[in-house]
Amino acid sequence: MKEKIIAYFRKNKFGFIIIGIVFLITLPFYINARIKFSEIEKDGKAGIGKFVEYERKPKTRNYYFEYYNKNKKIRDLIKNPPDGFHKNIGRFYEIKYLDKFDDIIVNFDKEIKDTTLILKAGFSIEDIEN
Repeated sequence: MKEKIIAYFRKNKFGFIIIGIVFLITLPFYINARIKFSEIEKDGKAGIGKFVEYERKPKTRNYYFEYYNKNKKIRDLIKNPPDGFHKNIGRFYEIKYLDKFDDIIVNFDKEIKDTTLILKAGFSIEDIEN
């Protein structure tokens, strides 16, 4: 049994090397994203974001949110909202963000309907009506 395993590894060593290289290349990106989102979760500012666009592709679905940070409109892509969320285009939700990142964390359970809060967050009347 041990000889079969050793023979298998010798026979497929280039495949294992390629898999190892791909793993080592993608690992830093994953760690960076985890650190970034944990910082946003811990120290993030509360804000309001608007769900503006749903894009369906063959193997993925993209959900775009817009929010204001220091009077600058920022658009961010969210990948994993709850099922059926694509029906909520134009609604406002509570978000967390940091100034040094463009990424946000959306609280899908807290929809914001108060017009005064939305206007204070930087959105206009036209944003609310559309």
